[in-house]
Amino acid sequence: MARMRAIENRRWILRDTNNGTTASIDPYGRVRQSIPRHQTDALPAAYGFRNDVTFYSAHGDVFAWLCVLLSLGIIGWLNYFVGSLSRPRNKIPPDFVSRIRNRNG
Repeated sequence: MARMRAIENRRWILRDTNNGTTASIDPYGRVRQSIPRHQTDALPAAYGFRNDVTFYSAHGDVFAWLCVLLSLGIIGWLNYFVGSLSRPRNKIPPDFVSRIRNRNG
């Protein structure tokens, strides 16, 4: 998960844990240096500062919400148009034609 955060925010991540993996992750999600699990050690890791802003950092989940709205719109459209084809139609009563003929003459 830390690798994904490094990619989406385009930042270096220096991850340290007491009993897990300690690592240096670059802005592209590559683990540059790490210490294996359950090993006590110090990691002199290289990293860099960045001050640029990604679309995700600036706008958050806007893209995800647009996908939700588009999906709901498509579902509503399909329900309105395609669902109306499967609804039962009013059938013409069998004596309708004879009533029309009797009325006209």
